[in-house]
Amino acid sequence: MQTRGLVLDCANQLGGAAPGVVTLHDWSRYENDGAMTDITWEQSAAGLWVPVFNGATSVSNHGTDDSLINISPSISVFAWVNAAPPAATQSVASKFDDTGSQRSWDLGASAGGGFLSGFISDDGTVGGHCKSYYSSIVVYDSTWHQVGMVFKAGTFNLFIDGVVDPAPTKSIDDAITTIYYSTTATCIGSALHTGATMWEFEGLISQVRVYNYAITPAQIRARYHSTRWLFGDAT
Repeated sequence: MQTRGLVLDCANQLGGAAPGVVTLHDWSRYENDGAMTDITWEQSAAGLWVPVFNGATSVSNHGTDDSLINISPSISVFAWVNAAPPAATQSVASKFDDTGSQRSWDLGASAGGGFLSGFISDDGTVGGHCKSYYSSIVVYDSTWHQVGMVFKAGTFNLFIDGVVDPAPTKSIDDAITTIYYSTTATCIGSALHTGATMWEFEGLISQVRVYNYAITPAQIRARYHSTRWLFGDAT
C-alpha cells in the first residue's frame, strides 16, 4: 500500500491563457500527468480553465503507476462536473476496463435521468464481487456540482455537493471489503474496453482528486466549500 494521501490531483489552471492540449497535470506528489486526446478548454466564471470532454474521443489517460493501482481497502474519488443528463452511461474518472477482469472502480453517470453512478469491484468482475450505486439526486443538469464516492471497510457512499446521498439506488450491493488491484490505466473522461475508450463523458470536468484512503464527511464538506467559488453560482 502506498503512503496514505492524495494520489491524483488534476486541479486545472487559474487565469491567463488556455492551457495547451498536451497534458492534464497531476499536482499530487506522484505527478501522474495525463496524456490528453482531443481535449479543449473552457473558462469558468472565476477564471478557471476546465477541460471539455467531447463525448467521442476525449480522454485524459494517467497511466498505470503503482500509486494509482495499489489502492485498497479504501478509496475516495471526487470531481466537479457540468453536463446535461446523459442518454448513455458515461465515466467521469475510472480504473476500469470491461475486458479481462480489469474492473476496479468508476465514478460516472447513469443512462437517463441525470444521476451519479459509483462502482467498486473486489476481483475485477461484477457478479457477486461489486457494489454499483446510483444517486437519488440529479447531478447532471447543466450546472456545476461536486460529485464523489467513498469506500471503506465494505461501506460505500455517494456524495453530492459536500453531502452524502441519503438514499442511493443499490443496483448491486455485494459484501466486499477490498478493491481490485487492476493494472488498467486510470482515466478521466472515460472508462476502457480492451484499452480503447468507452463511456465517454460529454461535458466539463474539473478538480479531479483521488485519495488512497477514506476522507471524512467533514473533510468533504470543507473541500466543497473551499472550491465552490471557482464555479460561480454553484450551490
